[in-house]
Amino acid sequence: MAEKVRSDFFHSISQLQEKFHDHLKIAQGLSRSQLSVLLKYLSQSIQAETKRHELIARQELAKELGGNERELLNAHDVLYYIGKSWDPIRDDIETVLNDFEDLGFLPEDKERREVFSEFLQSYLEFLHADSARRVSNIFSGKFLPALNGLKSGIEFRSVIESDFDWSNEDPIDYEPIIKRTVPIVILEFSVSDSDPIIFQVKPENIKMIINKLQATLKDLEVSKDLIAR
Repeated sequence: MAEKVRSDFFHSISQLQEKFHDHLKIAQGLSRSQLSVLLKYLSQSIQAETKRHELIARQELAKELGGNERELLNAHDVLYYIGKSWDPIRDDIETVLNDFEDLGFLPEDKERREVFSEFLQSYLEFLHADSARRVSNIFSGKFLPALNGLKSGIEFRSVIESDFDWSNEDPIDYEPIIKRTVPIVILEFSVSDSDPIIFQVKPENIKMIINKLQATLKDLEVSKDLIAR
């Protein structure tokens, strides 16, 4: 008999510790309406472009549902982990549903089982529909470091009237005079598999960077239109 096909979900989940199962039981105990809200914010978390947007989705979930915040976030996080375990190329809904059954991850209570199974079906349908986006992200992130975040700030540099003359001047007698300060923009790029890249930019060059990026966005939209033809 051929070996049964298993999803990436099965291989990543089957050996997890007891805490995973406890958090999954919290999700299984939620009502149909609560699971509907959970699905909305799970979708936002899965598609979030930054960690900040993931955190916002978690916070909004806890705010909308109320109740025990820690338990709600545990339920969110265990299902988020399941979503991230989905292989957008190899996995399919039926295989993952079968794996849930084989791993004993469905409630024993008939009513709870029905409610959670409906939620699970909807969640897996979302993951399946989101597969194309995730495949694009996987292949666009290969080979080169990927940008993970950007920070910016303003520094003020002092303009000294005359520099210290090391060859002819005694530091004791040196009396610097600050004529003015000059604002400088500092940019820090967080890059995968690398230390942050930090550099300074003249204020007049910020507009040039913005214009270039706006033009690049237009290039991207034209490229997408070409692919869609």
